[in-house]
Amino acid sequence: MDGPKAVARSGDVTATAGTTFFTGATSGSWTAGSVSETTHTKLSKALVSASCVFSFTGKNDAGAVVTGTETVTLKAGSTKLRAAVLRNGDEATGTFGNKLSASAAWKLHTGPGQ
Repeated sequence: MDGPKAVARSGDVTATAGTTFFTGATSGSWTAGSVSETTHTKLSKALVSASCVFSFTGKNDAGAVVTGTETVTLKAGSTKLRAAVLRNGDEATGTFGNKLSASAAWKLHTGPGQ
């Protein structure tokens, strides 16, 4: 059984561009946009989801420009907490390898005086 994991807060989710070409392209690259974060309604520092729009620019065999976008969303999974939040190690990967990853160190404390 896994021990407690740190909870993700603003700035803890990073976007990594994939390497799989967009449909129809034979060359090109992905660029990650800004990560959009949603915080918990009661645990104001804790993230419940994050998303990012990745943009592709490349070319096909004929040399024509190919562009495309992919949105990747990372959502909190079920936990022992009543409130689902993003935790250290959570990740989501899109069809083209674009990825969102949570790397967190913040420990959520519960109980009196916390």
